[in-house]
Amino acid sequence: MNRSYSTFIIILIVVIVAVGFNRGWFTLSNNTDPVSHKLDIKLDIDGDKAKADAAKVLHMTEQPSEKAVKKVKEMGAPATGSQSQPK
Repeated sequence: MNRSYSTFIIILIVVIVAVGFNRGWFTLSNNTDPVSHKLDIKLDIDGDKAKADAAKVLHMTEQPSEKAVKKVKEMGAPATGSQSQPK
């Protein structure tokens, strides 16, 4: 069970990184020094953009869930007028 948990965590991290690069949360840049030929690699994280995307996802999921709750309440409400009255 420990191995499957570790595998799940690794896959989750890879998915988050892939989505982050795709959505622009993370950017990589490099700079080479012409004299020393050293390569500097820089990772920038745009936390504001990630938070804005998270808020957008929450907003998008609230609307369908509110509709689902309303629909379930309608289904649970007693029907009126369509059923015949017992004699």
